[in-house]
Amino acid sequence: MAETITDLRERRWAQAHVLYALLLTLFTIYGDLNIYLSETIESTYVLLSIPMAVAFYYFFRGLRDGLECRLMAAYALWFYLSRLMNGQLWLQTGFEFRTCCGMALCSVLLPVGMLLSREGRRRYLDWLTGTVGLFYFAVGLLGIYTVFTGRTLINPVTEKELASIAAAEPVSRLTLLETHPNMMALLFFIALFLMIYQFFACRRKLWRVPIVLAAAVYYFNIVFTFSRTVMLAFAICFGLTLLLLLRRALPRQRLAVQVLAAVLVMALAVPVGYKSFDLTARLVSGAMAAENVPAAENVPATESVPAKENVPASGTAAPLPASETAPEGSVYEDKRDLSGDMLSLNGRTAIFRGGLLTLLRDPMRILRGSQWADIMPYVNQYTAEPHEHMHNYLMQVLMVTGLPGFLLVLAISLLLLLRIGMVFFSPDPAVGLPPRILGLLLLGFLIDSMMEVNMFSSTDNRGLLFFLLAGLFLAESYEILPPVEGRLLKRKKGERI
Repeated sequence: MAETITDLRERRWAQAHVLYALLLTLFTIYGDLNIYLSETIESTYVLLSIPMAVAFYYFFRGLRDGLECRLMAAYALWFYLSRLMNGQLWLQTGFEFRTCCGMALCSVLLPVGMLLSREGRRRYLDWLTGTVGLFYFAVGLLGIYTVFTGRTLINPVTEKELASIAAAEPVSRLTLLETHPNMMALLFFIALFLMIYQFFACRRKLWRVPIVLAAAVYYFNIVFTFSRTVMLAFAICFGLTLLLLLRRALPRQRLAVQVLAAVLVMALAVPVGYKSFDLTARLVSGAMAAENVPAAENVPATESVPAKENVPASGTAAPLPASETAPEGSVYEDKRDLSGDMLSLNGRTAIFRGGLLTLLRDPMRILRGSQWADIMPYVNQYTAEPHEHMHNYLMQVLMVTGLPGFLLVLAISLLLLLRIGMVFFSPDPAVGLPPRILGLLLLGFLIDSMMEVNMFSSTDNRGLLFFLLAGLFLAESYEILPPVEGRLLKRKKGERI
C-alpha cells in the first residue's frame, strides 16, 4: 500500500478497494462461462456494490489522485447529467442505468494504481496477469482445437457455444464465448502484451517458458479472429517493442543514428507484423490441406444468441452466425479487399459522415448528447448498411454525451498518450522495459478504439481492464515524472518550470 496513506482506516479501506477492483474485473471476465449466473449476480450484488465503492473512495480520497482521475470523475458525472437532459430522469432504461453505474465504477478503477506502492503495483499486475492470462489461455486452447477440427464446442452448463467457426463471406472467423471476433481479438491482444510485460518483469527466468507458450496461444487466436483493427494495433506495438530493444542495445549512439534506426525498424517491423497474421493463416490452411483433413458438409447456420442482454452494452455487433463444422475450401483465407477498405476505413467514413449529419440535423445533440438507442437509427440513414455503433470511441462519446463529454474524454486520452510518450522515450535507464511495454499495451488499445467502441460509453471486460491497467501505468509514470500540478506546487518563487 502507498506509504503516503498513514491513516489506519484509510489504509484498510484502500486495501479493500484494490481487492474489490481486482475481483470485480475477474468476475466480469470469468462470468462469460455462465452468463445466467453472472447476470443474476451482476443485477443484484454487483450493482449494489458500485455506489458503495464510489462513496467510500471519494470519502477517503476526494480528488487527490492526478488530473486524469479528476477528469474521469467529471466525465462520469457529466455522463449522468446528459442522461437527465435526454429524458432519463430516473434512468428507466436498464442499459442507461447500467452504463451510468459503469462510468462511475471506471472513475474509481482508474486511480487504483495510486493506492499502491511500486512493489504493490508489481504484485497486483502479477495477480492480474496470472488470473486473466489463465482464463484466456484456456479459451485460446479451445479456439485452437476448433480451428483445426472445425467443430463447434458447446458449454455443458449453459448449452451455448464456447467456440465455433462463423462461416461467412468474405472470411470465416473464429468466434469464442459467443463474443464478436473483434472484441475477443482485443482481449487476446491485452493478454498477449501482459505476457510480454511479464517476460521482462519476471524475476524467475523459468517463468518465461509458460509466458512464451501463453503468448503463442493468444497470437494464434488473434490470427483466426481476422480482426484487422487489432492486427494493425499489434503491428504498430510490435514495431515499437523492437524499437525499445534496439534502443537498449544502442544506448549511446548519436541522435541521428538512433532516428535513422527507428525509422528503419518501424518501416520493416510494422508491415511484417501485420502480414504475419495472413502468413500464419495460410500456413495452417496449407498444413490442413496437406494432411487431407476432410471437410464436412455445411449445415444451416444456427442462430447466435448474444452473450448478455442489452446488446449495446458490449458496444459491438452480435456474434457472427456459426456453422457446426468448418466450410469446405480455403476457410482461413481473408478475401477482403484491404486496399479498397483502407480508403473507406472499411465503411467507417460513411458512419462518421452520418454522425456529423445527425448532429447538424439536431444541433441540441451537440450540447446534451443522445440516448444510446436514439443514435444509430438516424446515422444509419446515411450508410449503406446498418451499424450498431459509431466505430470510433471519440465519435461515440460525442454522440452519447455531446461536446462537453467529448472534450473531457479527449483531454484524458491526450494526457494518457503524453504519459505513454514520456515513459517510452525516457532516457533514464532505471525506468526499464516493463513500464514501457505496459504503455504500449494501452497505446494498442487506443489504436483499436479509433475503429471500435471499447470504453467511455459502455462497460464490459475490455473497459474495466483498460481503466485498471491505465491507472497502474499512470501511477508508475508519476514516479518517473511527477504530474505537472505537483511540479507547479513544488517550484520556488521565480523558478522557471
